[in-house]
Amino acid sequence: MTEVIPEYKTLQENKEFLRWSKEHKGYLSHIFSFLDENKEYQIGFCDEKGDSITVFTIVGDSVKKGKAEEIFKQPDSKVLPLDIDEVSIGFDEAVNIARGFHETNHDGHLISKQIVILQHLEIGQVYNITFVTQTFKTSNIKVDADNGKILEDKFSSLFDIVKEQHGKDTSYIG
Repeated sequence: MTEVIPEYKTLQENKEFLRWSKEHKGYLSHIFSFLDENKEYQIGFCDEKGDSITVFTIVGDSVKKGKAEEIFKQPDSKVLPLDIDEVSIGFDEAVNIARGFHETNHDGHLISKQIVILQHLEIGQVYNITFVTQTFKTSNIKVDADNGKILEDKFSSLFDIVKEQHGKDTSYIG
């Protein structure tokens, strides 16, 4: 619903986007934001084969098109199309739901950064919200984009994530 995500409506009304969308076949894949003071949103569209993505950056009424890039994903995975008409809650509401859940379940871990991606995963259309805390932990919470229910919660240390990805001992860091 464009009323729920006004940045998507801004994009839909942009002349450059309208020209681009007439020339390119594909589908909406995600909407991303840090929800910080910049109020920047990145809206991505996959080509119809799912091999490349073009991202439009929206700040207020300003829209900038990026160049098509190869999609960063596992070789056997597919980027699912996001159906904006099936989204009933906006970014702020989803973050408020996730923040309330985080504060209840991970007390004492104050949030310093937040990353929000509206996307379609195997579990459904979700706000995939990651909070980075002042205690060097991450709280990844997936909120159903239609009804606001918490579908998943993963709470972990940034050091454990680094160790998993690099196979190194990070005990000297903290």
